Amino acid sequence: LYLISADSNPFIVTGLTPETAYTAKVRAVIGSGHSHWCNNVANFTTLVANPIPFNVAATTVKHNSAKVAWTGYSDSYVAKISKKIVTTSSYDFEGNEIPDNFTNSATYPWTIQSSDHSGSSYCAIPGNKGVKSSTSDLTCVVSGPGAVSFWAKVSSESNGDKGSFRIDNTEKRNISGDKDWKEYSYELTEGEHTLIWRYYKDNTYASDDDLFYVDDITITATTVGSWSEYAVTEESCTFSGLTANTLYGVQVKGVKEGYDDTEWSETVDFTTPDTPVDITLAETEDNTDWLTTNDGVEYNVTLTRTLQTGGWNTFAVPFDLDIPEGWTVKELSTSDFANGTLTLNFGDATGIVAGTPYLVRVDAAVANPTFDGVIISKTAVPAETTYADFIPVFSPTNLTGGDKSVLFVTGGDKLTYPTANGNINGFRAYFQLKGDAVSLARAFRMSF
Repeated sequence: LYLISADSNPFIVTGLTPETAYTAKVRAVIGSGHSHWCNNVANFTTLVANPIPFNVAATTVKHNSAKVAWTGYSDSYVAKISKKIVTTSSYDFEGNEIPDNFTNSATYPWTIQSSDHSGSSYCAIPGNKGVKSSTSDLTCVVSGPGAVSFWAKVSSESNGDKGSFRIDNTEKRNISGDKDWKEYSYELTEGEHTLIWRYYKDNTYASDDDLFYVDDITITATTVGSWSEYAVTEESCTFSGLTANTLYGVQVKGVKEGYDDTEWSETVDFTTPDTPVDITLAETEDNTDWLTTNDGVEYNVTLTRTLQTGGWNTFAVPFDLDIPEGWTVKELSTSDFANGTLTLNFGDATGIVAGTPYLVRVDAAVANPTFDGVIISKTAVPAETTYADFIPVFSPTNLTGGDKSVLFVTGGDKLTYPTANGNINGFRAYFQLKGDAVSLARAFRMSF
């Protein structure tokens, strides 16, 4: 039993046993007495002590790097990454032979004969024609994920002598009787798979051609390269030095003192984009449509604006950034309003987040800065406080003259409202006053 205060909701129960089922219920304590136990109960089972990391996902993928994050309960983790090479191979038997990477039945091997399949001169046929109670297999081992497709027809005893296709000895299709050419397609899951084309004959009579015909096999397979492992203490890992336009696979395992390492998580695949192209975004242009169209795409971006020295510049961009050297960056945290004075309180920013407004001071003027390898985000997110919001803009935005609910930063780090109709250019921010500050504020200050 746990006696807790009325404001301890939710309440965290500690010291439970891993992999154990529990039931929790609550009753109220009133003075020296108590209520009945509530009718609703919570049934739950605690996790294993060191569970396999889950919710593994590539959260930020660039042409040469990727951040992968997960959920886990271990002390530390090992993340590993590998290139995955996707190849498509076609086998039309036009060379009048069984390809070397196929394994043929030793007793009744498949052979090549002329074909009536459209556009084809030859096809593969089994070697057990006329042999009762026999099987002839044509086999190929491939790696997934991928797919396989092929054309087939059969001329045999209906429901007796059958042509079949199997993946890892699980039959996917069988046909018998008189069936003309038809294409069959199947997905291949991750891992190694054995593909089997089989002609099975029962112990009764044969009919028609007594053959299973196969042609135009197409296999899309994935070859996994060597793995590179990285030890991390956080629930994320950033892989750098990647190749553009390449498929990668990532797995994660947990490490916890006193326990065996977890099994590897399921593989999560992602493809790096092409090397980014250059784009210029102008502070005087409406960038709305372009940002919407290119949301999530990587670019090398040049902004046509200048950050001046000697004071604070408002700054908002549609991509994440590490803070450049020589920049001091502040973010709005709270606001206070007392005795007619509105105070905007700023704290140090640890990075520049897409769509978030900031104040920036630079050691030297920055004209038309270029930021390489950034991922575009169309979303602008105001910084909200009690008495004022900091509003980011990516395109010119009209401010109405005389509107005392709006403030912007001018030379000398002063806060003022617009005295005439005009635009604030893109990649900047302004303040939108709220509550009593709109009508009662007589003075404004920024606090750092």
